[in-house]
Amino acid sequence: DIVGILNGVFSGQKNMKDKDKSGTSPAVFRNPLAKGVKEEKSQPAAPPQVPASGPMASSADRAIGSGTLRGEINITADESRNALIIEAAPPDYLIIKNLLKQLDIMPRQVVIEVTIAEITLDESTAMGVEWSYVKGDANMSTSMLEATMGKSGLNFTVGNPDRWTAALSALATENKVNILSNPSVLASNSMPASIDVSQEIPIASSQYQYTTTGTDALLETDIEYRDTGIMLSVTPNINENGLVTMDIDQEISEQAPNVSVGGKDYPSFFKRKTTTTLTVQSGQTIVIGGLIRETTSDGSSGAPWFTRIPVLSFLFGKTSDSVSKTELIILISPYVIATPDDVDAVTREFTSKISSLPQKSVQ
Repeated sequence: DIVGILNGVFSGQKNMKDKDKSGTSPAVFRNPLAKGVKEEKSQPAAPPQVPASGPMASSADRAIGSGTLRGEINITADESRNALIIEAAPPDYLIIKNLLKQLDIMPRQVVIEVTIAEITLDESTAMGVEWSYVKGDANMSTSMLEATMGKSGLNFTVGNPDRWTAALSALATENKVNILSNPSVLASNSMPASIDVSQEIPIASSQYQYTTTGTDALLETDIEYRDTGIMLSVTPNINENGLVTMDIDQEISEQAPNVSVGGKDYPSFFKRKTTTTLTVQSGQTIVIGGLIRETTSDGSSGAPWFTRIPVLSFLFGKTSDSVSKTELIILISPYVIATPDDVDAVTREFTSKISSLPQKSVQ
């Protein structure tokens, strides 16, 4: 609330003026928040004031400094016109006007582009893919992805976003990558932003069975809903040098086959979740990997009819178990927006992406 902050900064004006009339203090008002302004012990104590606080109050303090204000100041907000009404002497008005110009700046924002992909691992990458960033104009191929045995756990790598896109494209030509989601979100500095691409799955939480006179047993079931899909929450913090620190909370979940407990089937879910804090320069890409899932499936084949006979099934049929591994990688690219020109650049880039999409023919 800019009005509350400014009135808080100028809160001692009336008291200082009253003291001037009584001859106990000078008529010149000094910013109570300015450094170096000390109250003389011999002067009577003024009524307690609640100082303004926060980043905007600090900016107001620096803008005014130890400048002098000579009259009463009252600031009110006109919300219908989005304006401030300032009651002050002309010299004081100029000081306040200069202060407002310094405070009226564009808040820092960041566009966060996220790519969530699932990579199918083969024998050479059975323990996961270790990403390596190749500098220079190297050939964009799967050689950019160095597979190493014995490597596991959560991995972090920083690089140029164009090269990561090229690496994923190379894997896509081999049918080894599945892009699950590619969202973008605009977030203000220190404000959380979330992306939720999920489906609500109904789950039976409890069942009640009761009977009444002259009727059959009645069964009631309480249903709860669980979100499954892609859920991402990011809180960015931007410093003056363009470094972006992001608090990331990422979850990928999907429904799994039911689990039998005590002769009853219960729903189960696959879930891969990452919670971390990372710092990256604006325009760079942070890659989170190492989220590996292993799936086992059973299969059988053989001559019809004979495979159903217990003894002959071993002669005319065979069973096989297949194991598949996938690794989930998350690519996050922040782009700091500090000026209106940055906003225009982001808008043009988004428009170009939309224009490049194939158009549906109208017949």
